[in-house]
Amino acid sequence: MPYRRNLSASFVLHDWLIKISTDDPNLIPAIRLCLPHYFRARKKSGSLKRKTIQISLYRQPKKIQQPPVDPEGKKQFYYPADNVLRMIDFEKDEVSFFVGRNLKLSTNWLFHAVLLYPLSRLIRKYQAFMVHAALLEKNGSGILIMGNSGTGKSTFSAIGVQNGFRYYSDEHPLVALKDNKVVGKSFYNLIGLKPVSRKNFLDLAPKMTWSRERNKYYLDPESIHGGCLGDVCEIKKVIFPAFTPHGGKIRVKELKKKEFLKALFRDEYFNFNIGNEMSEKLSLSSFYFSARMAGSAKGFTLDYGTACIRQLPSVLEKL
Repeated sequence: MPYRRNLSASFVLHDWLIKISTDDPNLIPAIRLCLPHYFRARKKSGSLKRKTIQISLYRQPKKIQQPPVDPEGKKQFYYPADNVLRMIDFEKDEVSFFVGRNLKLSTNWLFHAVLLYPLSRLIRKYQAFMVHAALLEKNGSGILIMGNSGTGKSTFSAIGVQNGFRYYSDEHPLVALKDNKVVGKSFYNLIGLKPVSRKNFLDLAPKMTWSRERNKYYLDPESIHGGCLGDVCEIKKVIFPAFTPHGGKIRVKELKKKEFLKALFRDEYFNFNIGNEMSEKLSLSSFYFSARMAGSAKGFTLDYGTACIRQLPSVLEKL
């Protein structure tokens, strides 16, 4: 019978050791595909103590029934239409998925639902947050580029690494407080570009590979610079881009603190726990952290079009 063999893998993400256990042969390859550098990196030795986060996914032979109540210390989420039960234990830093045996799981679902979604919740009690953003750094200044899909985070990343910026992430960097400063922590992935965006980077095209499963071209930043796996930078600028295909001019506006805070809470990762799945203490930490970011960094809206992409690096440096 399928799904009997237990498989395991682990990787280091800053202060955490992420352990994965499953009987589904597709989970670990999916995460390796999305985060290849973490599995290639040699684990650092020494006395550094990391917190362990355990993620497990197991197939079930029968239809999953919703338990009557949440077990003590855990929060459960039941999806009868998909035959999926997810349980998060915030005290033990564990998440368990129980999935119907015949449910087809895509690489995108395995990466986002099984890894990123629970990870973004579990790290909050350590005052670290995942944001839907790109993170670049140059001359010690971290630039967080926040926005939903289609706003150009990968475009900023590709043109940035081409012009001397160090690349930390184009989708899900971590942000945290360190010595009363807001810092960004790399969550290093390949830069994914849709076919329509690739034409803006024809000089980088030889370094890109096509993923049929994810329907994107992927650029490995290490092919351009040495990479920033495990690096941390102070965030000094936060950009909220808006892309207009035929826009011919870059328009930048610096945000007032109240506008800045509102823009921060539009982020899907930053906002989705507040007053909902986490305790009041952890929910309030989001407000506190947002206020600290709005007080220590500058926020900007930036409207641009296809004709302006080559100008973006110089604009970012001048802000």
